[in-house]
Amino acid sequence: MNYLVIAALAISTAFTSCNKVIDESPEPVSLDDYLVTQIAFDSKGNAWLGTFKQGIIRYNAKDAVLAVLFNSGNSVVPNDFVPNDIAVDKNDNVWIGGGDGLLKYDGKEFTLYNTQNTPMPLNFVKSVAVDSKNNIWFASCNINTGGIVKYDGKEWTVYTPDNSILPYNLVSNIEIDPSDNIWVAYCNCLVKISNSEWKIFTDQELGFTPYHITDIKINSNNSVVGVIDYSGSSAIFPPSSPDFFIFDGDKTTLLSCNGGTRLITMPKITIDHNDNIWCFGTGSRCGVWIDDQWTQLDRSEIGGSNAWAIKEAPDHKIWFGNENGIYIR
Repeated sequence: MNYLVIAALAISTAFTSCNKVIDESPEPVSLDDYLVTQIAFDSKGNAWLGTFKQGIIRYNAKDAVLAVLFNSGNSVVPNDFVPNDIAVDKNDNVWIGGGDGLLKYDGKEFTLYNTQNTPMPLNFVKSVAVDSKNNIWFASCNINTGGIVKYDGKEWTVYTPDNSILPYNLVSNIEIDPSDNIWVAYCNCLVKISNSEWKIFTDQELGFTPYHITDIKINSNNSVVGVIDYSGSSAIFPPSSPDFFIFDGDKTTLLSCNGGTRLITMPKITIDHNDNIWCFGTGSRCGVWIDDQWTQLDRSEIGGSNAWAIKEAPDHKIWFGNENGIYIR
């Protein structure tokens, strides 16, 4: 297995606007000082890195000598912006959800959408996804307010428990499968939106009672893969309690790590091209399901620090966002 550490990137901060470069000879800046929490890729080979209150970085693996840092000095990206999710649409527009609203980068400039210029319920955006028609779906919610929003480029449609069958306001995650079904994950259930048909999958349909679904992804079989967090419970769950589940719309397969993920708080997952499930969280644990076998990863295997993001690149290498920048495995 080959490993590559991105130790230094050239970060350009000398802009008066997002599309006008003042200084064309930026000094290299070490990425060691950046905590990378989100990773996405566009069709041009650019990696979009969300950092914790340090701006948004555009990095091209084919031209590693130049990276661009977007922050309040050259864009509308707030200085204290914390990205929760990044998605790229078919036109390579980059959509970034965070605590200040929804950011869009169109290749020239950023636009910030929030409650002041849209009907979105809250500025807090937790999850962002794009369907095949380039509709943007995102979660704008908290425990008692909001829900999910659809933006088609012109109109904003807000769905809440008051005007739809959504069971709660607070959404864990939104994912879209290859058939353009929108899957919405909540604490203990799933909602599937297929055109005008909506369906809720509770413990009765899933075949088990999830404690807290924190993240879902879609695998190559068009099944929903989810991860469960037990850290908020005072009860002791046996090792046989499922850590992951795979739901094909009819039946559920449960996966247990025998307690291997119990110390992960708010776990997140990503799925590679071989349907291996990579899991990480705000705790110290990180691992991967390969051929029905859970493998725990040591920090030394993922760059020497905790994983805050994992994403498979177009060349199938696995990128780890951590406290020291990016580690490629």
